[in-house]
Amino acid sequence: MKMHTRLIGLMLASLAGLFLAGCAATPQKSASSGAGAAGGQAVSGAGTGSASAMAGADHYTVQRGDCLWTIAAKPSIHGNPYEWPLIYRNNHTKIHDADLIYPGQVLEIRNDATPAQIKAAEQHARTRGPWALGPVEQSDLDYLNQ
Repeated sequence: MKMHTRLIGLMLASLAGLFLAGCAATPQKSASSGAGAAGGQAVSGAGTGSASAMAGADHYTVQRGDCLWTIAAKPSIHGNPYEWPLIYRNNHTKIHDADLIYPGQVLEIRNDATPAQIKAAEQHARTRGPWALGPVEQSDLDYLNQ
C-alpha cells in the first residue's frame, strides 16, 4: 500500500512538472540574458531597469515561473493575457517555442500594435489549441507569417 501511494505521488509530481515546463523553469545561459532587471521587472532601456519605469516599458526580463500568458497579463505590459502572441511575434528570434521561455531572457515589449494586430493576436491566442513542448505548433508558425 505504501508503495502504491508513493507511486501515485511521483506520478502527480511528474505531471505538475510537465505543466510548469510551459513556463520559465530552467535558467538559460545566453549572451542575450541581461542582469539589468530583477524580479521580472519591465525596464525602460537596455539594462537600466527600475520598477518605476514599468508603465513605459520596452523590455521585460523573464523570471522563473513566467510564461508569455502571464507576462502579457501584467498591467504594466499589455494588461490582457490574450495578447501574448504580440510578445511572441516581437521576440520570435529569441523564442523558438512560444510554450518555452527561460529566466534571464530579455524580451522586447512594444505597445505600438494596431487594433488589427491586437485582434489577430487575440484570435490566435483563443484558437491556438493546447500548448505542447517540442515541435513548434503550425498555428504559431502561421501566425508569425501573417
